[in-house]
Amino acid sequence: MAPSFVFQTHDEVINYKGSNTSLDYIDHELSAGLDSSDAFEGPEKLLEIWFSDNNVLPENWNRNGLRAIPLVDIEEMLSLVNCQILSKISGLNCDAYLLSESSLFVYKNKMILKTCGRTTILSCIPKLASLISSFVCPQYNEQEFKNIYQVFYSHRTFMFPQKQLDTYQSWDNELTCLNQWFDNGKHKSYVLGDQKDAQWHLYINGMAFEHGDTRLSNRTATDANIDTTIEIHMTGLDADVAAQYYMSNNNNCSNNNNNRPLGKDEDKGHVFGNEILKRTKLDCVLNRGTTLKHDAFAFDPCGFSSNSIVDGNYYYTVHITPEQGWSYASFETNHPCVDLWELLHNVLPLANPREFTMVICSNDNAVLERHDTASATNPSRVPGYVRHESLKTSTYAEQLPQTQTQTQTVSGSGPTSGNTNGAQTSFNNNNNNNNNNNINNTSNTGTGTGTGTPGINGTHVSIDNTGSPS
Repeated sequence: MAPSFVFQTHDEVINYKGSNTSLDYIDHELSAGLDSSDAFEGPEKLLEIWFSDNNVLPENWNRNGLRAIPLVDIEEMLSLVNCQILSKISGLNCDAYLLSESSLFVYKNKMILKTCGRTTILSCIPKLASLISSFVCPQYNEQEFKNIYQVFYSHRTFMFPQKQLDTYQSWDNELTCLNQWFDNGKHKSYVLGDQKDAQWHLYINGMAFEHGDTRLSNRTATDANIDTTIEIHMTGLDADVAAQYYMSNNNNCSNNNNNRPLGKDEDKGHVFGNEILKRTKLDCVLNRGTTLKHDAFAFDPCGFSSNSIVDGNYYYTVHITPEQGWSYASFETNHPCVDLWELLHNVLPLANPREFTMVICSNDNAVLERHDTASATNPSRVPGYVRHESLKTSTYAEQLPQTQTQTQTVSGSGPTSGNTNGAQTSFNNNNNNNNNNNINNTSNTGTGTGTGTPGINGTHVSIDNTGSPS
């Protein structure tokens, strides 16, 4: 098996000899034999673990951090999650693994694992600690997770929760599992949205939230330590648009070269995947960087996944489950300078969904301020979709008088699409001059509902759920 490849300098990225779809690793045997007939659960579980901020590695760590872990050992860890590596691309600061069930992104200081289906994503945690001890820092052990810098775990309501394994059949079970590894006393958990519809589940823990970060207010969008993640989750995909993600339709496509024999270094999934990537213009959906690398795969009989690395540092990833009845598509990026409306106009045509949910997590409050301002001034900038009803709550935490937590919940529906309930939720924590030590709750309640626990330091989350009137 090929070793993990790491770019050491920006020049290596610029002078990389492969094309922008060249892969640093590919498992042709797995790719050729993979069958997605039994795939059913599109919505992903997302686990993001930070061991330090972006400016410094933990003490005594290998200079390559988590990227020093060999690919074969990462594959062993993923086997515990019930997924496999299809292929891999690398940038200056990031390795992107395309998986049989979604994606893995590895930086020196953090890991982002996103898996769909019946995967057991939390099973990777003890193995990750072991791999860090073996390849990154000999002194590391499982107890270090109790003092983790920060960790996020989230997912949308599953479409088929009864088919998940026991741990993932209830949020309480997931919290119990997470708190075995991370400090139970520090965690915050949220369930957002109307119980009658899909809800958003979010778990947050770590030292970064316990102590806060007074530097947040002084950072700019160009600061390397700013972290923003934008997710778009789409359901009710248009049947005609979804048809392009079926292998049989790609076989019959007259605009490709699929009748030619495959080379010894090719497999059908990656060949068709790259053609879909270009045909749908997914290769330029985030046209914000000077260098782009792509990795795409078309599943048989249907389904599509892709990873892209922007400027060697940022990623965006797309996963599509096109089967009618449980169709689902997702887009995610950590690029800090994304225009949200431009992004929606580029991403939504990939699925033409009946409903979509946009989730924004950032340690820079300016990101949410831009989003809130745009929403307030022109809430109909996404033609064909509507969003309305709100719940707003502001809380001043007694222990942290300079921290404000704000929650907004919005329920949206389309006039002819049934009840499409959802939530826009913001947790805003701003360092300011307010020395009020009293807990002060104010609320403006609409028809939406939401639950949350105040007191997150330095992380801001916004969730928009929007329905189509068509």
